Amino acid sequence: MTEQCTDPTRASGAWRRAAAFLCVAVAAIAVASALDAPVAEYFARRQLSFSLELYAMFRLAGYLPLWLVVAVALALIDSPLGWRAAWSRGGVLLTSVVLAGASAEILKMVVRRERPSVPFTDYVFRPWWQDTFSSGGLGWPSSHVAVAFGAVWVLSRLYPRAAVVWILVGCACAVSRLVGNDHYVSDVVGAAVLAYGVMMLLPLQRRPPQFSPVAPPR
Repeated sequence: MTEQCTDPTRASGAWRRAAAFLCVAVAAIAVASALDAPVAEYFARRQLSFSLELYAMFRLAGYLPLWLVVAVALALIDSPLGWRAAWSRGGVLLTSVVLAGASAEILKMVVRRERPSVPFTDYVFRPWWQDTFSSGGLGWPSSHVAVAFGAVWVLSRLYPRAAVVWILVGCACAVSRLVGNDHYVSDVVGAAVLAYGVMMLLPLQRRPPQFSPVAPPR
């Protein structure tokens, strides 16, 4: 007869992390919601001049096929060490962006809040009987930003020294969704929070797979 032993310290630590995440998530979305109207009206009143190439670059951070290519490249780099190593970076990255993006699309159809309208009076919610299974025109959370931060949080865990760079890329993607009034602030913050929750559920190795050094030929 075998007994299963659980580590109460590890379990309580996981619960504390989950509780802390929920508290921070609720607070962040509440603060972002307070900014929805003024930010939407600000971008609606001003004609901003910016580089279209720069805008396109950061918007592409929320483009799922881009991260598919990166994930496949990482998997191929790690493949000489076996399928587990190949999955440890590329597979986890791909899983994160797919789950984050899919979760955002499902939540859009559940919450059904439409994108910003100016002048802002109040949030508009689409009736359930209208385009029930379509997320087009719905805003919370932003699927572009969810995909971008699905990659950002995983890369920040894999390569913590470059975390600032990854987070700046995710924030730039979020801003690209605000400047055209495509989303509210709470849409992009909610998407980043959602992606972080997805990342917390994935098995991540802090160190990339290590290759054995190969002696140079004589």
